[in-house]
Amino acid sequence: MAAVLGSVLAVAVLGNLNPVRLGVVLLLVTRPRPTQNLIAFWIGCLTATSLSLTIPLLVLNLTPMFEPVMRDLADSAMGSTVGKVQIGLGVLLLLVGAFLTARLRSRRKSGPQTARGELSFLDPNSTRVTDHHSADAGPATTTVRSVLQRVLAPARNGWNNGALWIACVIGLVMGPAPEMILLVLAIIVTSGATVGAQVSAVIAYALVLLALVETVLVGSLLMPARTEAVLQRLRSWTITHRRQILVAIFTVAGASTVLTGISRV
Repeated sequence: MAAVLGSVLAVAVLGNLNPVRLGVVLLLVTRPRPTQNLIAFWIGCLTATSLSLTIPLLVLNLTPMFEPVMRDLADSAMGSTVGKVQIGLGVLLLLVGAFLTARLRSRRKSGPQTARGELSFLDPNSTRVTDHHSADAGPATTTVRSVLQRVLAPARNGWNNGALWIACVIGLVMGPAPEMILLVLAIIVTSGATVGAQVSAVIAYALVLLALVETVLVGSLLMPARTEAVLQRLRSWTITHRRQILVAIFTVAGASTVLTGISRV
């Protein structure tokens, strides 16, 4: 079991290098009550990771006939079909990053007042910029924008006000990727360990996967003044560069996904 646990923890350590999760943590630091937001994010991530691994793990142990299926799924997760899907997803993420980059540059050229309106879900003043441009849009476009604004208003207001449920939802979405779930399950289920040991391996994986956030939270508990000072400096830097961070999230995630897909084709 020690060798299996070591393999699982190695996968979790690599998961800490996820550029998307790192970028999201930086953006959460810019919210009011950053420590509470990180706790909510940690709870969401831990819940998503634990459930996505524990439920299929128990099902596989209660129904051993599904174990060959799990091995086949783990092998297919490394196959060419998944690789092609990853390439397509990566290209989409790169296109979003390129769009945000072009929009950021155009806003800068238009002046500081207009630039504040980009990335509307991060900026409470964005509705004024949207209304300004909607005068030239057709009725259908104006209606769609109006509906989208009403639908996204609670999430945008929650983000701007530092609502903890936003951070928790983001954490739920930031669980491990499907191929990582299949890989970890394949390692644990085929180990031959007891159910209790397998569940313990899942818990260890989930905790190590969130080591970066946990380090900040432990620092807030043991050295609150020093950690708060570091968070304040990080918050000031991130607020200044939050749009560039968002662009970097899409660009790095897209490039990483494309390269991973190419390696599997």
